[in-house]
Amino acid sequence: MRGPALPSCRRCKQKRDVDGKCRCENGLVGTRGKSGKSGKSGKSGRSGKSGKSSTYEKGRKLGSGSPFSCIAHTHCDGSRLSQQRRNANIHVCAKCSSNAPQRIELIMRAALLSKLEQLGAGHLPSSIDDTMFGTHKKSCDVNKGRRPDMLWLSHRPARCVMWECDEDGGHPDRLQECDATWMTDMHEALTFLYRQNGYVQDGFFPHVIVLRWNPQGRDPGHHVEKETRLNVIAARIKELLDGDKVPRAHRDLPEYPTEIPTVEYYYYHSKCYSRIQHVRERCADSIHFGKAYECIVAP
Repeated sequence: MRGPALPSCRRCKQKRDVDGKCRCENGLVGTRGKSGKSGKSGKSGRSGKSGKSSTYEKGRKLGSGSPFSCIAHTHCDGSRLSQQRRNANIHVCAKCSSNAPQRIELIMRAALLSKLEQLGAGHLPSSIDDTMFGTHKKSCDVNKGRRPDMLWLSHRPARCVMWECDEDGGHPDRLQECDATWMTDMHEALTFLYRQNGYVQDGFFPHVIVLRWNPQGRDPGHHVEKETRLNVIAARIKELLDGDKVPRAHRDLPEYPTEIPTVEYYYYHSKCYSRIQHVRERCADSIHFGKAYECIVAP
């Protein structure tokens, strides 16, 4: 008895064979058009005209090397695999398997915490990507709640240190205006939190310092090992967390204001340097620019 018909492939639009595979999964080039009178594929997908086959991705042959689509078909119809899964040699999509490649942020976070423990820096983080700030809309003038990657809070001195892992050179896919609003919202929310708990009096502010750190992606000729990047950012966090152990002249960070947040950039790619320029040139009244460490200036 003949079984139920298998659904066509979403990529090459061809029916699957008895083994459940389509043309592209068998190593053949997928086509978009239907065959015309001459037996060749049509240019626009309409029958009656002959034309050359069009590949799904120009210049790449589907099916060679690591597969482009899920091979399980348990809960999907051959979903396209992300580049992260293909790089990790995971050939099953997220719907069919929970074995997702670990995010670079999680890898670097564990390595940084280990490095800080070795240095004996301050105290453990107050939050690790698990706490929303600015949810008291009636008391906080914020756009929406914010969740930092890692945050250390201290009240002697009143200081908030945030570590933000900005992958791919410095989050090139995000709007620079959104990054700026994120920092001002966090400053507003943390100021409310400190005043509410009596850590600072009304009219005063805690020091809010954001460390935006790029763990990967570097301009040609400017490669920096991840271990070096970790050592630099760990030393800076330790310096800020040990504020109660240094002379008062340095403890209060006189070069950094408290009325607005301060941001420091580390190892930003030149394609993301516009974010640094945006803060320095357009946000001087709302965000204090601390420094740009080993950041490549855009040509």
